[in-house]
Amino acid sequence: MGDNFAARQGDDIIHTSVLGDVATLVFEGVVFAATGAIVAGTAIMAAPLLTAAGATGAAAAAVAVGESCFFSGMIAGFMTGALGLADDISKGCSELANALFPPSPAGTISTGSTNVLTNDIPAARAAGQLVADTGKAGLTEKPEEEEHSFRDYASMLLNSGTAFFSQLWDPTVDGPSGQVKPSGVDKVDCKKHDPVQYLAEGSSSVSVNDLPAVRAQDRTTCGATVSTDVSPNVVIGGESVVVRPIKSGKLPGLEIMYMAASLLMGKSQKMLKALPCMLAMAGGGMIASRMGEASRATFFPVHAATGAKVLSGEEDIDFTLPARFPLVWQRIYNSRNPHEGMFGHGWRTEFETFVTTENELCCFHDVGGRELRFDTPAPGIQQYYADEGLIIARGDQGQMMIADADGSVWRLYLPLSPDGKYLRLASLSDEYGNGLMLSYDEHQRLCAIHDTEGVLTVCLQYDDPRYPARVTRITEPGDEKRATLLLAQYLLDDAGNLAGVQDAAGRMRRRFEWTAEHLMAAHRLPEGLRSEYRWKKFDDWRVVEQRTSAGGHNILHYDLEARLTTVTDELGHTRQHAWNDAFLPIRFTDEAGNDWHYVWNALGLLTEYRDPECQRWQYRYDEAGNLTEEEDALGRITLTSWMQSRTLPVSSVLPGGGIYHYGYDACHGLVEQISPGTRRQRFERDEYGQVVSVADDDGVLQRFGYNRHGQMTVSTDCSGNNTVYHYNDRHWLTTVVDAQGERWHREYDDAGELREVSGPDDWYERIGRDAQGRVVRHRTADGQDTHYEYDDTGWLVRRRDPRGGEVVRRRDSRLRLTELYNENGESWRFIYGPNNRLEAEQGFDGALTRYTYDRCDRAVSRTFLADTVSSLTWLAGYDAVGQMVGLSTPDITRRYEYTADGELCSAEEIHADGTRSRVSLAFDEEGRVVAEEGIRGTVGYEYDRRDNRMVTQLPDGRKLRSHYYGSGHLLQMALDERVLTEFSRDALHRETRRTQGQVFTQRRYDRLGRPCWRGIYHESSPLRAERECWQEYDLRHNLVREREVVKSPWPWKEYGYEAGDYLQEYRTCTGIREQFSYDAAGNIREHASSGPCRHNRLEAFRGLGYRYDVYGRMVERELPGGEIQKLEYDTFHRLVKVTCTPADWNMLIRYVNYDYDALNRRVRKWVKYERHAGSFSGRERETETWFLWEGMRLLGEEENGRPVVYVYEGPGSYVPLARIDGGREKATIRWYHCGVNGAPDRV
Repeated sequence: MGDNFAARQGDDIIHTSVLGDVATLVFEGVVFAATGAIVAGTAIMAAPLLTAAGATGAAAAAVAVGESCFFSGMIAGFMTGALGLADDISKGCSELANALFPPSPAGTISTGSTNVLTNDIPAARAAGQLVADTGKAGLTEKPEEEEHSFRDYASMLLNSGTAFFSQLWDPTVDGPSGQVKPSGVDKVDCKKHDPVQYLAEGSSSVSVNDLPAVRAQDRTTCGATVSTDVSPNVVIGGESVVVRPIKSGKLPGLEIMYMAASLLMGKSQKMLKALPCMLAMAGGGMIASRMGEASRATFFPVHAATGAKVLSGEEDIDFTLPARFPLVWQRIYNSRNPHEGMFGHGWRTEFETFVTTENELCCFHDVGGRELRFDTPAPGIQQYYADEGLIIARGDQGQMMIADADGSVWRLYLPLSPDGKYLRLASLSDEYGNGLMLSYDEHQRLCAIHDTEGVLTVCLQYDDPRYPARVTRITEPGDEKRATLLLAQYLLDDAGNLAGVQDAAGRMRRRFEWTAEHLMAAHRLPEGLRSEYRWKKFDDWRVVEQRTSAGGHNILHYDLEARLTTVTDELGHTRQHAWNDAFLPIRFTDEAGNDWHYVWNALGLLTEYRDPECQRWQYRYDEAGNLTEEEDALGRITLTSWMQSRTLPVSSVLPGGGIYHYGYDACHGLVEQISPGTRRQRFERDEYGQVVSVADDDGVLQRFGYNRHGQMTVSTDCSGNNTVYHYNDRHWLTTVVDAQGERWHREYDDAGELREVSGPDDWYERIGRDAQGRVVRHRTADGQDTHYEYDDTGWLVRRRDPRGGEVVRRRDSRLRLTELYNENGESWRFIYGPNNRLEAEQGFDGALTRYTYDRCDRAVSRTFLADTVSSLTWLAGYDAVGQMVGLSTPDITRRYEYTADGELCSAEEIHADGTRSRVSLAFDEEGRVVAEEGIRGTVGYEYDRRDNRMVTQLPDGRKLRSHYYGSGHLLQMALDERVLTEFSRDALHRETRRTQGQVFTQRRYDRLGRPCWRGIYHESSPLRAERECWQEYDLRHNLVREREVVKSPWPWKEYGYEAGDYLQEYRTCTGIREQFSYDAAGNIREHASSGPCRHNRLEAFRGLGYRYDVYGRMVERELPGGEIQKLEYDTFHRLVKVTCTPADWNMLIRYVNYDYDALNRRVRKWVKYERHAGSFSGRERETETWFLWEGMRLLGEEENGRPVVYVYEGPGSYVPLARIDGGREKATIRWYHCGVNGAPDRV
C-alpha cells in the first residue's frame, strides 16, 4: 500500500464516478462473457461424447448450459471464483475504468476522536472493534439496524431472504472476519449514499480510543476510500482490518440492471390473454387516429369488441407528487377486470398489479385488469413480449421483475407465501435506481408508498369499518414543519362500491353509480357531464346502451358469431366494428359508410392498414417486435434500428435519406442525438438520470439543478445567467426569480389549482373557480373582471367581458359548437354531418358556406354563397397519403409537390389565360429551407450548427449576415462585410443597445419587462441623448403615456382605454384630442349613440364610406374628399385591382393592379395613371413594383428598376430595422426608429 498516512476529521472520501461504475461492469462483462463463451463451447463439444456414453441427462444439461448466455456466464463466474481470478479481474477492470473516468471526492469524514489529535485535527477511527472469543460472552448482541434509507429498503425488498438479489442490488465486497462491537460515532458524510455511512476499515495494530486508526485509502461502509490528501507527516502502520460490512460503492442496482441489460431480448414471444390492451385503444393515445375510432364503440369509451366499459383518462388521476420517480395516482376501471381492488370491483391502480403462478405458467394481472399468461421463466433468463411491450425476468427464489420494454419502469414482485403462488408488488423503479417502495400492513393492505430518496411518503387509510379493504383517504404525512396534507378522499356506497372522489379542497371531482352486479351504471366527469350505461349478459357483461346528460344516446348491438358490433346514435348515424379472435379491429365502417381495414400478425402487431380509397400502409418488425420499416401509400419507407436490449431506437432513416442517430448511457437514458447534418446534441445526466446540461459541439447551451424531489430549482442559460425556482411544502411552484432578480409568485387553492399570479409593482391576475373547479372569473390587476358560465355538462355557454358584452355558445348532443352569438346578438351557425364533418356554416350575414368530403374525410370542396346564383366553389385534390396536391377555382388552378419527407417543395399557380407562377423550395438533409426560387429569382439561406439562420442571400448575390451568441441571441447584422447593426443585451437577452450607422439607441425596461425608456445618441456626443422617450403603462399593460425630450412636436401623448382594452381617447400636449367609441362587439363607430355594426362590417366613419359585396369583401370606399375607390378580387378572394377616381376631374384616375404567387404572396403591383374623359390635366404614366419574400416576410421590392431591401430586428420579427436603397454598387441605408408597438415613427 505504500506509506499509510493518518486520516483526520474533515478529510475527503473518494468514490468512483457513475461512468466509472458502468465502465467497470462493462469491462467485467467482456471478460466474463469471453470466459462464458469458452465454457459454452466446451459444454456443447462435450455433449456428443456424453450421449455416446449414455449420459443423456448430462448431455442435455451440457447443451442447456451451452445455449444459455446467463448460465454459461454464471459457470464462468464459478470457474474464475474457484481459481481465485474473480477479484483480480474485478480489480483490473476497476483500475482500467478509473483511469478512463477518474474518481472524485464524494464527501468527508464527519467525526473523529474527541481527545486524540493528528496535526491538531481529531483523528479518524474505524466504527467498530473486533471482539476476541474470550470477550464474546459479555457482548450484548445489537439487533439489526431498522433505520434503512429507502434505497436500502429496495435492497431489502430485492433480497427477500436470498443473498443472490441482495448482492446484485448492492453487493457486499468485504466484511469483518469475526464478531464486532460497533461504534455509532465514526461516520462519513457521503453525497452518493444516505442516510448514514461509517468508516469501515483501519489499522490492525494501531488504535485510537481502542478503535482501529484510519489511514489513507481505507474504506467506508459505502465503498468509498479515504483520500490520499490526509496528514502529510503522521504514518500509521499495520495491516488493514475490516470492522463493518463494505458495499461495492457502485450505483445501487447497477449490477442487476446490467445483468438484465446484457441479456439480449432475442426473439419475441407472445402472451396468452383473453383481452387486448383496451387502455391505449380507448384512451387518449389513439383517439386522434382511425385506430381509436375502430376500437371505441362510443365517445365515452366502451370497447367495441368486448363491450367493456373502460376509464383511464386524466379525469381519474387523483393526484401527482414529484419525485425522481414521480408518483402518479390514477384509478383505472375495466368492467372485464374480475378482481376487487382497493376501490372495489373493476378498479385497479399501478400499485395493485400482481403475479400468480399456475402450474407451468405465470399470470401477470396488469393495471388494465387483464390477465396476461406466460411461461414461467428460468431464474436469470430474460423473456420479451412484443405484443405487450414487456420484459420479464425471475430470480432463483421466485422474485420476478416485469419491466416496460424501453426500461423506463421496472416492477419488482416478491412471493407473499412460501409456495410462491402469489407475488405482490414491492417497488417501481427506473434503471437509475429511482423508485417507489410499497409498504403493507398486517392485513396485507397497501398502507404507504415511499420514494428511494426518502423525501416522499403517502399513507393510505381504511376508515370504513363496513369495508376494511377499501381505501378512504390518502394523505402525505406531516412533520415538525407542516401538518399532514390530504391528497384525496373516497366515498363508498352501501355495497362497497366507489361512489365519489373528493380532492384536497373538498370538491367532488367524480361521482359513480353501480348496478346490483357491481357494474358501472353512471359516472360524472369533473366538469359535470354525466354518462349512463345499461348492461346485458352475453359471453360476459356488455354495455348495450349509453346516454349522456348532453343528449347523447348510443345503442350497441353485438353479433358474437360474426364478431361484429353495430352502434346507432341519437342522430341516426351507424358505425360497425368487426374484430378478430383476439378482439383486435379488422374493419371499421364509419358513419359515412366507408370501410377502414387493419391486418395484424401473430404477435398482435399491426402489419397493414388500408383506408377507404384502398391506399395501403405497411409495417414490418424485427424478431423482437420492434417496428423497423414503415411504408406509406406512396412507397416511402422510414427505417428504424433498435437496441438489442431495449425498445429504444438507435437510428432512424427518413424516406429522403436523412439519418438520425441516438446514443444512450448505461441506464438507457438518451445522452446524444446526431441529426442528418452531423449536428450533435448531448445531454449530460447525473446519477439519478436527470438532465443537468444540454450541449452541442460549440459548447453548453443550458444547465439545470434539481431538488431531492426531482424538481428543477435552477436553470442556467448559455451566458451563465440563472433562473431560480422555489416550491412550497406541497411541492407546487410558488416563485420564479428571473436572471434580473425579479420575483414572480403563484398562489394555489388546496387542490393545487392556480388562484393568483403576481409580480413586481403590485401587478397580479386572479382566477376564481366554482365548486367544481371550473374558472368562472378572471380579474386583472385593476379590478376588471371577465366572467364565464357553464351548463350542467361543463360546456362553456357564456363569456361576459368587463364592458358587459356577452358571447354566447350553443352545442349539440355531441358537445359540438352549433351557434355562436356575438356581443351584438348576431349568430354564426354550424351544421355537422357524419364523422363530425362540418358540412355547412352560416355567417352573421346569413351567407351559407358548404363543404364536401372524400371517403377519407378530407375536405374536397368549399362553396361560398351556396344555393345562390353567386356561388363560388373551391376544389381540392389529395395524393395517396393525404397531402393536398391541387386546389382550384373556376379560373385558377394550383399544384403542389412534396419532398420524400413530406415538405412542400413546389407550388404552381396557373390562370385561365395561361399565365403561370411557380415557387420552388429546396431543403437540406435536416429539413431546413436552403433556397426559395420565385418569379424574382432565388433567395438562399445558410444556418449555423445551432439552427440559427446566418445568411440570407439576395438574388443579386448580396448577403445579409447574422451573428449570434449562446443558444441563438442575435448579436450583429451585416450586408456582406458592412455592419448594419450590433446589439447589446441584458441578462434576459433583451436588447439594451443597438447601433444604426452613426447613431446608437439604448433601451430600458420596467420591472414587469415592458419597454419604458429609449434614448437615441450620436457617436459624436455619446453622453447626451439627441432624443429620449419614456413610456408608462396601466396594470393591463396598455400604453397610457409617452413623453419625449428634445425636438418633437408632441412632447407627450396620452392614451385612455375602455374596460375591454379598446383605445377610447388620444391626447397630446398641443391640444389634439381624439375620442373613439365602439359597439358591444368591439367595432369602431362614429358616435357613442350610433347603433351596432351589422355583421361586423363598418359602413361609415368620419367621412369614410364603405360598401361590401355578397361575399363580405369591401368593394367600394369613399374618401372624405369625394374620391371613390372600387376594389376587385379574384376567385381566391385576393385583392387584384383598385380603381381610384378623384372627385376633381383635373386629377388623374389611378388603376392599381396586384399579382400573387402560389403561396398567396403579393409579387407585383402595377399602377396606371389616366386622365378623366375630356380632361387634359396631368401626365399619364405607369409604374411597376415587384416584391421579394423570405417565407412570409417581405424582404425587398423593386420599383422601376430601383431595388430596396428591408432588414428586421431579428429572426421572426416584423419590426423593421433598416431599408437599403440601391444595388450592389451604390447602396444607401436608412434606419427605422419604431415605437413600442413596432410601427415606425421615424426613418
